[in-house]
Amino acid sequence: MPNVVRIKRRATGGATGAPASLAVGEPAYSEVDNILYIGITGGTVLAMGGTGAFCTLTSAQTISGAKTFSSTVALGSSATATTPTTADNPTAVATTAFV
Repeated sequence: MPNVVRIKRRATGGATGAPASLAVGEPAYSEVDNILYIGITGGTVLAMGGTGAFCTLTSAQTISGAKTFSSTVALGSSATATTPTTADNPTAVATTAFV
């Protein structure tokens, strides 16, 4: 009979986020976030896979938090922008309606 190997797991209904700590090379899976984590040197827990860990290329997804891009960003023909008002910060995206 084959052996069953199990990794640490956070079941649906539990808290979100990475485990507080993992040993180096130790994997853990969160059913709450759908993310596979692994412990790396220095006590850091790294997200390494799962649909909750990364942006998808083919489906709708909400991305939150501040993001910084250091190179060209191609938005494509389906990109939209909200027209800023005169009270908006000068770094807001300028649409043709505002310019």
